[in-house]
Amino acid sequence: MKIEKQKQNINHLFELIKDNPDLPIVPLVATECVHDDSYGYWLNKWGSAEIDEYYVEDGRFYLSDEFEELVDEWIDNNFQEYSDLTQEDLEDLAVEEVKKYDWIKAIVVCIEPA
Repeated sequence: MKIEKQKQNINHLFELIKDNPDLPIVPLVATECVHDDSYGYWLNKWGSAEIDEYYVEDGRFYLSDEFEELVDEWIDNNFQEYSDLTQEDLEDLAVEEVKKYDWIKAIVVCIEPA
């Protein structure tokens, strides 16, 4: 059963690559995949793959489903500068600012523990 799922995941990844040859491929490695730094490599498995957008800031990686988290962070870091705005207007401004971030469209591949 596990081998069959691996084949499905890999075939889906190949289809995404074939249909989107210009997109970068970004592997996301689950924390559980690396137990410690005793070895240079760890055996893991192919997980799901999908087309998504990501953004990197100060070494932190955000996927598109974390957009709201970035909006909240932007508000936390800028609310004093925009104290004359209503909460709704501040949230609208934050959404527009986060949309301007350098989002990168890519094929995102999850690497999961074996």
